[in-house]
Amino acid sequence: MFCDSTFRLATVLCLFLLFCLDRAIEVGNATGFGSPLQLPVTDVTNSTERNIVSSTKINIISSTERKTSKPTERITTNSTVNIAMTPKMRSMSKIFDTSLASEVSTENSVFQWLDIEKSMKTTIDSVLKLLLPYIVRMFSTVELSGPCYVSLLKTLFSIRKLKSWAIKMLDASGKISSGIAEGKGTNFGSYDECLNILVTNHRTNKVDFRGKYCFLEFYSPFPTSSDQLDPRLKDSILAELALSAHLASELPGLIALCVPSTCSHEDVETITSTAFQEILPVSVPFCDVKEEVIKLKDEQIGVLCLLGTILLLVVSGTTIDLWKQYQTDNNKIDPKKKRFSQGKIFEVLKSFSLYTNGKQMLNTKVGSGNLGALHGFRFFTMAWVILAHTYMIPSMNTYSQLINFQYAVKDVSFMAVWNSFLQVDTFFFLTGVTLVYTTMKKLKGTNGRLDLVRYVIHRYWRLTPPLMLVISLMFLLPLLSSGPLWSRFVESEIQKCRNTWWANMFYFSNFLYPTNMCISPYWYLAADMQLYLISPVVLITLYKWPRMGFVLITFGILASWVSIAVITVWKDFNPSVVLFDPKTNIETGGYIHIRPYTHLGPYCIGMATGYLLLKRRNIRLRPIVVAIGWIVTTVSCSAVVFGAYDWHNGITPNAVVGIIYASIHRTGFTLGLAWITCACVYGYGGPVNALLSWKPFIVLGRLTYMTYLIHPLIIYIRVGTVRENQFFSHFEQVCRFLTYLVLSMNVASFLHLVFEVPFTKLERFLLPQPKNQKSIQNSVKQKEESNGHAIPSGTSKCSSDTMENIVVISRL
Repeated sequence: MFCDSTFRLATVLCLFLLFCLDRAIEVGNATGFGSPLQLPVTDVTNSTERNIVSSTKINIISSTERKTSKPTERITTNSTVNIAMTPKMRSMSKIFDTSLASEVSTENSVFQWLDIEKSMKTTIDSVLKLLLPYIVRMFSTVELSGPCYVSLLKTLFSIRKLKSWAIKMLDASGKISSGIAEGKGTNFGSYDECLNILVTNHRTNKVDFRGKYCFLEFYSPFPTSSDQLDPRLKDSILAELALSAHLASELPGLIALCVPSTCSHEDVETITSTAFQEILPVSVPFCDVKEEVIKLKDEQIGVLCLLGTILLLVVSGTTIDLWKQYQTDNNKIDPKKKRFSQGKIFEVLKSFSLYTNGKQMLNTKVGSGNLGALHGFRFFTMAWVILAHTYMIPSMNTYSQLINFQYAVKDVSFMAVWNSFLQVDTFFFLTGVTLVYTTMKKLKGTNGRLDLVRYVIHRYWRLTPPLMLVISLMFLLPLLSSGPLWSRFVESEIQKCRNTWWANMFYFSNFLYPTNMCISPYWYLAADMQLYLISPVVLITLYKWPRMGFVLITFGILASWVSIAVITVWKDFNPSVVLFDPKTNIETGGYIHIRPYTHLGPYCIGMATGYLLLKRRNIRLRPIVVAIGWIVTTVSCSAVVFGAYDWHNGITPNAVVGIIYASIHRTGFTLGLAWITCACVYGYGGPVNALLSWKPFIVLGRLTYMTYLIHPLIIYIRVGTVRENQFFSHFEQVCRFLTYLVLSMNVASFLHLVFEVPFTKLERFLLPQPKNQKSIQNSVKQKEESNGHAIPSGTSKCSSDTMENIVVISRL
């Protein structure tokens, strides 16, 4: 069988290397190449002669005999001379031996390599004779295309001749390697070595074929648990593998295969299915071939044109902004040019100015009523999201020693990642707080009237342009890099975006099947928009009838609890999402985690908290109450995060306990966040408030939205370019997490300046401000020009001091 022959030839190649090394040592010892001068001391009866006389054996190959012998013949005639030398003679012999060493070393090394080549060819001939019946049988039973058939025969004959490209093709293919018993399920081979193989026809100087890199995919035939193992195999390696087989029950094994590019995907599948038909089912999910010329697709051309237009606007806006700043500083403003600088075209271009946008982004001045703790919440929650995705998004095929995963779940501290699906509830809570805190002031300025059209368009315009920009960047990823898992992992995500990008644009992706979403972490944006659209009912009710508003909030929390409990019982789900359980990952995520009703409780608690912070500016608490509040918050949040330890380790929870936890654990965690927020605002936060309100978090908090959008793409690129198995450990994962965090924040800062902020400013041209807000808008403009502090447009009619206290919402 072809695959068997590949494995055997790979094994023989390894034996060749060992044989060559052994042969080189043997030849070196026989010819004296490794030790040209040996000085064993012999016994001398005379004690005075023993001090000055030494006995040595010098192996000298006659130079005249070497010159007359044929270069292809091995020289076996040696002259052995035993000489008793004085110290002076011994020093002269060293000089003589050194001068001779270069000639001996050069000529002997040539003969050694010739011997190695001859031995390798002899061994390959004998191996091919053994494999010839299998090869003939395969070609007689398998239907291959003509070019593939010819290329495979040429490869076999070139292996016999030790052609460089043919041996590289074997070397680039995956082989059975160490670490399988510890969970190494992927052998990458050598991706770049395979793709760089180029076979040229010396007669026509044309390329016959290239190297083609394919992955063979197969699923483990081992039992998925030790209970399914035959008792007779108790002491075998299968018993140990069965203990951790559940970690890879849905994870395919991958072995690289390098074949000629003239073999189509169907040819490779035919060969592998024939070779493994009696062992286990094997498929070929994809193959890669190096392209000489990169051909841009229509979608890529469109995205590049869009990026070029944006960069042109950025350059133009920055230039005219700096020009105006220079004219203002030097009092050289021309009246005609002043009209232009006050026109709409100038304001539109200035919206893309890196100079002004950079000052606004780096500005850390806030008003006295600013909710400073929310900035730290945003940053740390964003870091928590990236930490969880560092473990969850990459394919487990990239890791070696997957057996470490089963020890990882035993670590209680790892529950911060294991049960990290709570992180998005922090964002839902923050959105509820800032929405009520800002919108209630708008309602005060309009006597309780809410412009629903402006309300919806404002939110849609703030979120959608950056979202669609990042989705469009997905189509440019193939131009940036490639790798063994690129087609399997990254291309599949790009194809999902081709099919379902519209669902992201209209914020409906969380109602699609989880495996079909374009960039799966974006389900949060859809759920958040859906909750935002139903919020006006609560906002208007809170403003006009506060008690009825709180009744609606309570009803929303209870509705969230009931819906989760019913679905959990109906589908027999675990209380929370458990990793390495396919049913939990897909079904629980699709029915519970990504749906808006699940997070209605945290959202409502955020709205109630925002109303409390707005209406009750000063609340005095006794020290004992503050202490109890912090203790209860710490215990409850820790219990929510770490309380799921047992069923994450396979222990089935009590039905009642499971339903209660599934229903209320998100709300319980959010109540802890509400206490921390209120304590920090009312002056009972202490060091927690000092940390969360640290001024650099004001800048980092502004970047959370773009960071959330861009970090999956950075992880996709990293996973797609992996060439070798990555060692799995918590330390390595933390290092990767820090890399993703820093890269995401840096890329997000650039996109924030050139895209997010400009489109946010363009909203005032899309939605002209009402007459009663024009004066407020002018004061905002003056503040932007004076100190670079941006205040959101579309705010209510109130004093500039109150305007300064409004939180700049980052929409995450």
